[in-house]
Amino acid sequence: MMPRTYRYALIALVIGAALLLLGYSMPWASVSIPIVTGGPASSQVELSGHDIASLASMAGWIAAAGLAGIIATRTWGRVIVGAIVALAGAGSALAAVWFAVASSGLIKAAAESHAGEALADLGEFSITVWWIPTLLASLLVLAAGLLTCARGRMWPGLGRKYDRTNPRQLTAWQALDQGQDPTLDS
Repeated sequence: MMPRTYRYALIALVIGAALLLLGYSMPWASVSIPIVTGGPASSQVELSGHDIASLASMAGWIAAAGLAGIIATRTWGRVIVGAIVALAGAGSALAAVWFAVASSGLIKAAAESHAGEALADLGEFSITVWWIPTLLASLLVLAAGLLTCARGRMWPGLGRKYDRTNPRQLTAWQALDQGQDPTLDS
């Protein structure tokens, strides 16, 4: 039977990874960028979480890969995977909090990257709420990674059906193929 903490960690990673992938793909801000530098006309541009925090947006893919890693590994390998997943969750949570604290600077940098030139003034911008579910998903991934680090060594691994437990005994034909005389007792 699968331990409860193992189930909780796997469910948290599935939900966290899906929400992170969704949250970083959705618009976090909408900004007016001038069409011509110094001109009155402007274009409304939506900036996704990936546009604003591109490195942190990889946390969803790391969490999804961590799900497979937690299932496939045992003991110390699972602890290492849990630590990587926890670091990804912490980095993503830090990016979302940083956006909440210093949104105008991050939006200006993303808008300049989108416009391809430096902007003298940011102009009007609005913030959506998509950074909040992304923050919650990041904390969920962080918790799953920490739970894996703490309890992962005790969880069951994949079946050992195909693991070799003792050295294989050679048949007479295999011994001949390897240049051994099967009639001699070693």
